Amino acid sequence: MIKNPDKENNHHHKKWSLEEMVMKFNNPERDEWQKPDKIIALFGEPKNRIILDLGAGTGYFTFKLAEKGFSVISMDTEQSRLDYIAETSISLHLEDKIKTRLTPETHPELKKDEVDGILIIDTYHHFNNRINYLEKFHESLKKKGKLIILEHFPDKNTDIGPPADFRMPPGTIVAEIKNAGFTGCKVEEELLPRHYIVISEK
Repeated sequence: MIKNPDKENNHHHKKWSLEEMVMKFNNPERDEWQKPDKIIALFGEPKNRIILDLGAGTGYFTFKLAEKGFSVISMDTEQSRLDYIAETSISLHLEDKIKTRLTPETHPELKKDEVDGILIIDTYHHFNNRINYLEKFHESLKKKGKLIILEHFPDKNTDIGPPADFRMPPGTIVAEIKNAGFTGCKVEEELLPRHYIVISEK
């Protein structure tokens, strides 16, 4: 299950309106520190490849992946966010590249060998039963598909993002990923100022 962020008691988990989320998370200034092009490049060539953007929110990465040529399954637990993504994809002429999918909090709605890559940004720490999630991700990835997880550093920029008790050391994620059957796990800690990146494959 994904913990309900609206019930947790800090600024990171406050009840955001859709308009506030768009202004905060889709702000072009985010590009400077998030470096989306470098993250997307980790998936390799986009032709005929499908990426799952899990916990897509208001579509910051969904739109950028589609603009690069990937097909995207934009998945979230809130229909209003997915409606925004669908409507915006039309105005950006990306509707042929983006499919939205509502998912329950208990498990991701995915088919076996459905996607070539999975991107999880600032969402992994919300999962309960993480091993169950990872096993489902492993099943849904095609052979050699990549799982890329970004989380905030546990001890840097603590005034931004999740509070300390929601932050995870990268070693915890690596151990859980390996237990779920992923291989080639590595951690990138130099690319981004706020996040480390855990990269693995099926």
